Amino acid sequence: NYCREEEFSTFTNETQPWWRWNRCALTSRQWGVIEQYRLGRIMWRRFADYNQMSGVIRSTFDRYTRQNTEMMSRRRRIIREDP
Repeated sequence: NYCREEEFSTFTNETQPWWRWNRCALTSRQWGVIEQYRLGRIMWRRFADYNQMSGVIRSTFDRYTRQNTEMMSRRRRIIREDP
């Protein structure tokens, strides 16, 4: 694995470790890659939608969703307070 400085300088830039891109393992997409999973955001969301990734849940940050969760938590408090 040892090579001289002259041999190392003749390598192309693609072989250098700092030159490599993080790419999606399925689509080879270059942008929007989640490094932890080695998947692009599009494939990651597709797998998350159909429960094909363990421990991942799709979440939405909608104002209506927030209002519904607040109403549900209020209802739970009211139910708990009644004997």
